[in-house]
Amino acid sequence: MKITAKGQVTIPVAIREHPTVAFQGAPGSFSDEAVSRIWDGQAVSIPMRDFYAAVQSVVRGDADYAVLPIDNTIVGPITESREAISGTPHAFVVGELTLMVRQCLLGQPGATIERVLRVFSHPVALAQCNKFLAMHPAMVPIEAYDTAGAAAEVASRGDAAEAAFAPHGAAARHGLAVLASDVQDDAANATRFVILASANAGEHPAGWRPAPFFLPVPPEIGLTEELMDGEHGSDDQVMRVRAVRGATVVSADETQLVCNAVRELLDEMTRRNGIATDDIVSVLFTMTPDLKSEFPARAAHALDGWHEIPMLCTIEIDVPGALAKCIRVLMHAYSPLPRSEIRHAYLGDARQLRPDLLESAGG
Repeated sequence: MKITAKGQVTIPVAIREHPTVAFQGAPGSFSDEAVSRIWDGQAVSIPMRDFYAAVQSVVRGDADYAVLPIDNTIVGPITESREAISGTPHAFVVGELTLMVRQCLLGQPGATIERVLRVFSHPVALAQCNKFLAMHPAMVPIEAYDTAGAAAEVASRGDAAEAAFAPHGAAARHGLAVLASDVQDDAANATRFVILASANAGEHPAGWRPAPFFLPVPPEIGLTEELMDGEHGSDDQVMRVRAVRGATVVSADETQLVCNAVRELLDEMTRRNGIATDDIVSVLFTMTPDLKSEFPARAAHALDGWHEIPMLCTIEIDVPGALAKCIRVLMHAYSPLPRSEIRHAYLGDARQLRPDLLESAGG
């Protein structure tokens, strides 16, 4: 085991020196930083656009290893990465790294925080910076495929109104300025990565763990059960991550009306599906542009047991003729219910948005 100032590496078996290593994202991303830290800068990094491509590059022999994030202390399990790993029978885990995450707001040289109107980053990174976004309501979060990739795109456009949440090292790499440091919600924010290698069917070198049946979540992530292909719980009650949708409408853009509507909607969504606050992974809120009086996440955080749940607020697309003064919610939570039995909640005038769900068993 090797301990560093910013992370802990656990490698149970010998790994090659100067290897080729695939990772999801662009050069300068946290995954790239993880590769550099594991091999002390002696690996040849191969950036891939998605997690599946990174895993497959190892299986095909195009790369010696792949390094993928699987858990974060704020957002919990990184589902897309886990699915890419668990769906590959010949991927083996040969080591781990826990890396402290320090998000920075990167923008054009000479720009100021006050001028930034749009912030790009990976959805996980956006969810890690909720408090900073709440402090700067003029900033609209926009999803990108990668943190460093978002920084590169911001740099290429040269717009002082745009910025990216990305690692500090991405600033120098892409010619950007650090407008704010340590903008993540939690100073203890950390991501756990696994090192994957490939072996032929039937070959299981000592110390290698078949990836589809591994992926336990450490206690600091907040889940105590072992996850296998996105599941946890006992054999007679398997819990899977489910998405629950909801929407409601307020009569006017007033703080109290927004807060009351959000709380009523969340209560209805959890009540209908038997969801406890400990079951909730994350919540995404959108509001139509005519609602500006309050952040729905702030109303939710005031509820008992909701303060530690990762949440993100954003603006609904302003489509002509769309339902006005509307608040929408997408909640991810563990549930024993099959997808077909999840009951979504569309209240009041919002019922017209999805009558198909209301008329079905899952409505």
